[in-house]
Amino acid sequence: MERVTLTHSGIEISRLGFGCAGLTGVGTHDDAVRLLETAFERGVTHFDAARMYGMGHAEGIVGRFLEGKRDRVTIATKFGMLPKGGALGKNKKLVGVVKSAIKRSSVLNKIVRRGMATAGTGSSPTGRFSPEDARSSLETSLRELGTDRVDMLLLHNCDFEHTQREDLIAWLEDRVREGTVRAFGPSTTHDRLPEDLTQLTSRGSQT
Repeated sequence: MERVTLTHSGIEISRLGFGCAGLTGVGTHDDAVRLLETAFERGVTHFDAARMYGMGHAEGIVGRFLEGKRDRVTIATKFGMLPKGGALGKNKKLVGVVKSAIKRSSVLNKIVRRGMATAGTGSSPTGRFSPEDARSSLETSLRELGTDRVDMLLLHNCDFEHTQREDLIAWLEDRVREGTVRAFGPSTTHDRLPEDLTQLTSRGSQT
């Protein structure tokens, strides 16, 4: 597997990464761990998780897989969108059943995707992207992943304004200095990138 070095951060990852959003929909958690093991055996060493994936259970699966491999893989996780499901999300077996049903039903899949598109955002200027939100999410992620650091911490489905919060940036920079996070940045959809780039360019021309 070819490896590449990410610009600015210097982090080296496998060219192909494994997205962990669907881990709880492949069967049992043992099945999911075996899937990660298979990807790793094929040369994939970058794994992308998030606090909300698998109704909050995906990171725990990745944590099981990471045992004995942490220094040979890179991990990205995200904050800003909370796990959905309420009481249902606490039941690992039911989560798998629900995820399988969603995969089989195009109607359910569309409903869930619409909900994900709006989760984590709102009219509040702090939303779920305050330093306090980030701290709580990162602490949970580290515990679930069974590690003392993540290679990338990303703002999940963030708006451009969230990336300009000075208090959040300062908090993230402190995490980089202490070593719990190697790099941070936004995580957004491809269709929003042109607008975000336009805003960033406009901000830069005004300074």
